[in-house]
Amino acid sequence: MHEDKKAIKEVLRAANFEVEPDTSYEKFYSIISSNDKTKSIDKGNIKVHFLNLLEKAEAKEKEAQRAEERKLKRRDTAFKHMLKDAVINITPVDEWQKIKIKL
Repeated sequence: MHEDKKAIKEVLRAANFEVEPDTSYEKFYSIISSNDKTKSIDKGNIKVHFLNLLEKAEAKEKEAQRAEERKLKRRDTAFKHMLKDAVINITPVDEWQKIKIKL
């Protein structure tokens, strides 16, 4: 099984193919089955490796989304602190264009 995984990774690297969360099994299988190194691998093992790679891709995408959300939250917090610490008085009816000049 480990050698199957290694062969699949080599074929994917050679094809310059990366499994993404929206990658179909058919596309993955067509790339894997077109290479002589992986023709002898059981279809069940190929499916298991595909699901593993798909799971990793989904986790990677979720982590990237969480990182982006954290980044936006930090910006939002910094902006709120800047407004809170501003010397000028800001009221809910003030327009952004007028306040921006004072900041």
